[in-house]
Amino acid sequence: MKSIMYLVFILTLLLSFKSIACEGPYLLKVGAFFNTTSLVTFWSDFTQQLTIKTKCPVNIKPSSTFKSYVIDLINKTGDIFLIPSHYAYTLQKYGYIPVLKVVSRTKMHLITQKQYDPNDLTTLAKKNISVPSKYSAGYAIIKLEFEKLGLLDTVNFVYGDTLQSNSIKVLRGESDATVIFSPVFDLLPQPIKDRINTSTLLEDPVAGYIMVKPGTPQKLIDAIQTSHEHISILEWSPTNSIEKRSSISYVFEEQFLALLNEAKLKDLP
Repeated sequence: MKSIMYLVFILTLLLSFKSIACEGPYLLKVGAFFNTTSLVTFWSDFTQQLTIKTKCPVNIKPSSTFKSYVIDLINKTGDIFLIPSHYAYTLQKYGYIPVLKVVSRTKMHLITQKQYDPNDLTTLAKKNISVPSKYSAGYAIIKLEFEKLGLLDTVNFVYGDTLQSNSIKVLRGESDATVIFSPVFDLLPQPIKDRINTSTLLEDPVAGYIMVKPGTPQKLIDAIQTSHEHISILEWSPTNSIEKRSSISYVFEEQFLALLNEAKLKDLP
């Protein structure tokens, strides 16, 4: 009898532990958009709040490249994802769930050396345009604009580096032009702005989203939506839908499907 009572006691403890056990640790994936310093500056308070509210550790992990991040999105590697707006519509069709959106209005600027006219893209034919990756918004914008002119084949895309370092390349004469996100551009000192030409290519009412994958526990979603004020970059608000898709989202959808098909082929015997 004592052995049976002891067994019942142990089972009760195990069931109680399971009911309060953490499903985590959770992983916040932020792509290849931040260096180590900015990760801490912009996201550490947010992840601390999530840890407190879910009682599960929340870790941050950047991706080494834009492409590796898209592959992670295909494989649903992670739990919480920072998503550029032109990725969001495609990922929602793939099962991802939007839980936060940026409510700060942002712009994408084209900046060029002084001898070029960013309002006349023909002046950049056969020139070097620096973008972080072919999976970046900058690439998608330039691709569409030059396609309209029938000049896409004349663009020499130079891939790599961050938005900030690409801007420095233009200032140093190492690149002819680049695309820069307005929160980065706005921080540039005026003497630097005076040394370049600028035009606005896109004004995006929603620059990005926080999305989660299917099957995410509701307590994690609730924690994210009640902790958005602790994200220290841009302003965020809870959401459950994607705003009207932008023209550049079609560029990403084509890229995403190509990588998805590539992944499926690799799984074949």
